[in-house]
Amino acid sequence: MLPPRNWQTTSIEAYNSASPEMYVSNKVKGTAWETKQVREANAGIRCRLRQARTTRADKDWSELRSHQAEYNRLVGRTKKQKFREFCMKLEAKIKLQKNISNY
Repeated sequence: MLPPRNWQTTSIEAYNSASPEMYVSNKVKGTAWETKQVREANAGIRCRLRQARTTRADKDWSELRSHQAEYNRLVGRTKKQKFREFCMKLEAKIKLQKNISNY
């Protein structure tokens, strides 16, 4: 006769046999315009914000504001560029579909 099994061990074994292991990525897909350059600029702003909060110096706050303005301009340029690329790709696909449908 087999020794009695623990309820917890039995339930864990049943769970493991019923549900196979799956790989799940925890990476959340970012926006199309969030490039490496934009992420680095955002990290720089966070760093300057922490510095300005700790020192409370007017110089640090003005530096933060100037970097925020630069970051916002960078985001605007990147969004425009990525949207233009998207439109060009879309136009190329439409032209290709028209050529295929003409045959």
